[in-house]
Amino acid sequence: MSDQPLISVCIPTYNRSKELSEAIYSITIQLDDKLEDKVEIIITDDVGTDDTPQVIANLQKQYNNIRYIRNDKNYRFGNWIIANSHATWEYMIMLSDDDYLTEFSLSYLVEIIEKTWFDFLLHKPVYTPDINIVVPKTPNSYSVYDWVKEYINALYAREKKYMGLIWYFSFNSIMVVKSSYRKESYSLVDKEVMMDNEFPQEFPPYFDLKDKIIVLTDSTFVKGRLLNAQYFGSLKLINDFKITMNFIEKQNSLESLPAWKAIKRICITGWTRTMYIGIVISKLHLNYKQTWLIRKIYFFFKKFVQ
Repeated sequence: MSDQPLISVCIPTYNRSKELSEAIYSITIQLDDKLEDKVEIIITDDVGTDDTPQVIANLQKQYNNIRYIRNDKNYRFGNWIIANSHATWEYMIMLSDDDYLTEFSLSYLVEIIEKTWFDFLLHKPVYTPDINIVVPKTPNSYSVYDWVKEYINALYAREKKYMGLIWYFSFNSIMVVKSSYRKESYSLVDKEVMMDNEFPQEFPPYFDLKDKIIVLTDSTFVKGRLLNAQYFGSLKLINDFKITMNFIEKQNSLESLPAWKAIKRICITGWTRTMYIGIVISKLHLNYKQTWLIRKIYFFFKKFVQ
């Protein structure tokens, strides 16, 4: 491993100090002598009202690689763009404030970086109501693509179901992007469109992959909370997701690719059905976290839409 600074872990946050501290811990516990100078942690606080500033101040006394920025206003989903804009090192990881990195993720990531120097990497997630599940460490295997259509074909070949595909186009915590590529795309994508969209993190990585090196890993790098309070949204989310998928299609000339058409259909249909059941649950004032029957119905529904 080289000694150069490599990775900015960007974590936008809002009123989740407990989950945030746990997310940070999942990073700092990995920073041994080989990694401590390669990783920085960037926190952008979206003008929250909890004790996040004090939690971060206490953590900064223990670790000198944590940067804390408090936004001038509440940017909501646009806070992803704010967090990413502060990344200064070679690569940036996008991490939700309630997700964890697996204990081997950073060493595996550095190994892949120093062998491929990719532009865009997607790693496998485990999204579950139980964040404490143990993710087994498997050999660090991955596939490299230098043509976007080859990547799309490979992605569809290995994941043909809604829950298998949706991660790659709507969940921010599975992406690692070269910072120079991010800066290039930010300068060319309409900022207002990004900031108003509920998937702003998708625009820069997928901006133009036609001549970029793309990596798909076989190992699980992140554990995410599936049934969190923000999982269900509004119908605006579905419309924004369609806008995002259309953007990816146009920018990468995927209109005629059969695998892309299938991916797009599966993801949009699945998201729409999942969102509708979430709206029904909220309208009936049913707590899907605490109610055993509703959880059963919810997971049966997700299995059905696959």
